[in-house]
Amino acid sequence: MEKDFATKNWERIAKTIRHEEPDQVPVFLHVTGPFIASFTGVDLYQYYHDPAVMLESQLKVRERFYNLTGIFPDLSMAVEPSALGAQLKWTADHTVWIIPCINSQQDVDRLGLPDPEDAGYMTRSLQTYRYMVQKVGKDVPVSFGTVHSPWGVAALMRGTSQIMEDLILQPDLIRSLLHKTTDAVIHWLRKMNSEVPPGTFRRILIWDDLSSFAGPKHFRQFILPVYEEVYGTFPEVARWYHNDANATSILEGLADAGIECFHLGNEVDIGGAKRRIGERVALMGNVPPLDVLRNGTRKDVMEVCRAIIDRAAPGGGFVLAAGGYIDEGTPAENIDAMIEAAEKYGKY
Repeated sequence: MEKDFATKNWERIAKTIRHEEPDQVPVFLHVTGPFIASFTGVDLYQYYHDPAVMLESQLKVRERFYNLTGIFPDLSMAVEPSALGAQLKWTADHTVWIIPCINSQQDVDRLGLPDPEDAGYMTRSLQTYRYMVQKVGKDVPVSFGTVHSPWGVAALMRGTSQIMEDLILQPDLIRSLLHKTTDAVIHWLRKMNSEVPPGTFRRILIWDDLSSFAGPKHFRQFILPVYEEVYGTFPEVARWYHNDANATSILEGLADAGIECFHLGNEVDIGGAKRRIGERVALMGNVPPLDVLRNGTRKDVMEVCRAIIDRAAPGGGFVLAAGGYIDEGTPAENIDAMIEAAEKYGKY
């Protein structure tokens, strides 16, 4: 792999998001705790709770995969709900669960803006960022700008099944809760912006798999305005979005929200998404992360990547990636195959 491959790849991504054709399809490696910890052989709970372990593990993955992966505070779903007072439960496999805590309008009314310097895992995330910058910030960029969407935070704190009922039965309660979670997310992003070096807060990534559970009507009524408010607070910042659930029914709504780069799941037909919103939104995806990337052969990965590139790459506006985060146990050689497929089949 050429020495400046990562730099060229980021240049290709930038062109892609501008809907220009780079020399070849770029790639993006979305990796988080479960993959990073398993790949480096560390305990996942320790990874989440020890900044030194987190940084060392991320650096090892970054070195192995040609500097294509990032360095960033990685606290799973814990950050925003814990900052708003929700209790967390870590399971035996070190997955974090949010214990629903919003049972009435009175519970919503009690929610206030968190102080990032004293707000549960939000504070841990902030301290981890500062640690990473202190240790490697002069040599390696440290990312800070990823948030759970206000809708996702609200759903976890209310309970996913309950909030779906509320869309019909208690819409005013949900609007009130979304107002509080939106304020909290924007407040958190402003804190991130104040922490990073001047001029480097260039991208916001909102992740929100739970938005796919709402139908198109309720998405536009409740969720789309939230995205517009969060992104609109930072008008000069690129609008990235991750949702690896089946977002087929809300594609036009996502485009109307002004999203510039959509990392979509493998349940969405990439060709259909390209036809429906490809002129407005750059698409990133959507190699099946389990059936193909983790459990398939190298040949399987190459063949599936070729088919996806054929459907999504013409005219630009496409980044090859897993259709979700790269899963725990994914073989390195299969990730290499995805990178190679972009080079072999993605020439413009």
